[in-house]
Amino acid sequence: MAAQISRLGLESKVQLVGPLRQSEVVKEMQHAAVLAAPCIIACDGDRDGLPNVIQEALALGLPVVATDVTGIPEVIRPDRTGLRVPQRDPQALAAAVKQLLEDPPLRVRLAAEGRRLIEAEFDNRKTSQYRRTLYRATPNGDIANTQSNSPRSQTAARDRVELQEVS
Repeated sequence: MAAQISRLGLESKVQLVGPLRQSEVVKEMQHAAVLAAPCIIACDGDRDGLPNVIQEALALGLPVVATDVTGIPEVIRPDRTGLRVPQRDPQALAAAVKQLLEDPPLRVRLAAEGRRLIEAEFDNRKTSQYRRTLYRATPNGDIANTQSNSPRSQTAARDRVELQEVS
């Protein structure tokens, strides 16, 4: 990236800051207008699940532009909690970032809805309590065979199956 920045003459506009402590990342996010997360599926199929940075940005009330890969659609719901663009489409990414920078009311609305979503569906305390309740309410803790359509209970069921496989 450094070579590309130099080749394009963007040193005065693009700065690679390197690793930061979590508190420093939070501080940077609090001063940012938008978080761009252009995740891709690698050539070998490797991919992020649901990147923590997206959830953290939404929790901080920072609007997000992200790609449409893997678990990202769980939290970035177009025109409700953020903007989604196709992976490997820099023009669409730039247009979405520009749209948010030029439309403060949209930025504020998406940030607020994103934060509400994280508080309602992705709070670790609530999720843990929900899973404990679900485990206790099913015979022998066998939630893998329950018929719930809830995405959170489906996740809990997958987790339970993975726990059983490890045991």
